[in-house]
Amino acid sequence: MQVPAIRRQLVRAEVDPATIIGYTREVETHLAVAAAVAAGSADVALGVAAAARALDLSFVPLISERYDLVLLAESLQAPWFGPLLEALASPTFRAEVEALGGYDAAHSAWIRRVTAETSHDPPALLISS
Repeated sequence: MQVPAIRRQLVRAEVDPATIIGYTREVETHLAVAAAVAAGSADVALGVAAAARALDLSFVPLISERYDLVLLAESLQAPWFGPLLEALASPTFRAEVEALGGYDAAHSAWIRRVTAETSHDPPALLISS
């Protein structure tokens, strides 16, 4: 089981989650998180910059997380793979992703093979065999 990023940060800061009012309240999407703050049902919440920006909220970055697209090795031969890779590598795609706010698309379209030993390496389009 993966420990959520916020839990790791709280442990590092020696803060017991039980002392945080609303810690166990969860919503399904980042936009729902931002909507709760915008509506006043939450004073603060964890979410992404793009959702905060969409609702004209302030945003304070706490951590960076990597997002990977993981594919089976045989996907390299699929007819859709080339166009997908071209789209991920295009300056237009990267600019649109970064315009959302809070995203760095500099590593989009990177490809590397993933194994148990390399699963924590830099961001990439991961190809699993």
